[in-house]
Amino acid sequence: MTARGSVKRRGDSWRGRYRDDSGKEHQRSFRTKTLATDWLDSELRKLATGSWVDPRAGGGSFGTYAAEWLKAQQGRANTMRLKEQRTRLYLLPVLADTPMRAIKRSHVQQVIAHCQQLGLTPLVTRYAVSQLRLILDSAVADKLVPVNVARDRTIALPRVEAAPQTVLTADHVQAIAANIRPRLKAAVLLAAATGLRSGELRALTVDKFSPPLHVLGDVLPQRCTITVDRQLTAARTMGPTKTGASVRTVTIGPGTIAALVAHVRQYGLGPGGLLFTGETGTDLPSCTMSLAWTGALAKCAKQGVEIPAGMTWHDLRHHHASTLLAARLNPAAIARRLGHSSARVTLDVYAHMLPTDDDAMVCASDAAAGAVRAGG
Repeated sequence: MTARGSVKRRGDSWRGRYRDDSGKEHQRSFRTKTLATDWLDSELRKLATGSWVDPRAGGGSFGTYAAEWLKAQQGRANTMRLKEQRTRLYLLPVLADTPMRAIKRSHVQQVIAHCQQLGLTPLVTRYAVSQLRLILDSAVADKLVPVNVARDRTIALPRVEAAPQTVLTADHVQAIAANIRPRLKAAVLLAAATGLRSGELRALTVDKFSPPLHVLGDVLPQRCTITVDRQLTAARTMGPTKTGASVRTVTIGPGTIAALVAHVRQYGLGPGGLLFTGETGTDLPSCTMSLAWTGALAKCAKQGVEIPAGMTWHDLRHHHASTLLAARLNPAAIARRLGHSSARVTLDVYAHMLPTDDDAMVCASDAAAGAVRAGG
């Protein structure tokens, strides 16, 4: 045996023992010397490879550890709220009192079953399991459990069926802008023309425009740039953009500029130069935007304008992306405008919106076949 461990006979049994990296002794008795030696060799290999976990660790409950994990997380307010909700509603009802070291693959399956009993969609269920994986990853790093059982590839997760994506057309956008509360009409047009997210729209101040909107006269420029570097959070405080890539500069043209200048002249600016405000002139809560949107869709329906079901403010961003892709613009340039980290992200999200080019592909392939026949 090595200096860190030994196997010795003690009466009718064999005792293996070793010391961990902190010098603490661990021992266990077996019926035979072979069993004791195999156990000791396994424990020493784990120590050598860094995969060893104290068998006495992980006695605390999942609920206690999950609470500590949540406290250590950092991120946007909305993201933190979602993590807390997923833990409280989807994980704790199944795992709250379970010792960390006792969590098994079957517990993960119980979490999935619980989510399905709640009627959650496959995607939300996958989000719940993903959060469990993150918590157990942390427990592995803390040497509380030897492996993350939630990463077992044999666990069957519910399939997420790809639903056909519908997008707002230019006619839809015009109808919504005409029917929404007047002081939000320019917000609809700007979102459709730039793809800015709702929080980014609500955080816009006049100093983010170059040239600034409030100093423009009757002769308007052909181009204006917008610096997007923050968003208004659910708590109505200024916060960072969704990701680092979301910090960007977006250019708008004369039609959009004219709509924004008219908006400023009619409604003025809010605190700190806010472009879009509520009826009282203060910052614009997301709930106010949602209510105004719902009201606009109801008016559209009464007028016989068929807006696809389930459309939200965020679908103005999808409208913008689909418009750019239909124009066959450079995906890398589109990614920068939308604030994506790469063109691959843009294509992953919006590939279904790309033109199919069926006619062009038929012509190209048929021409190739014709060339082969002509060549004999």
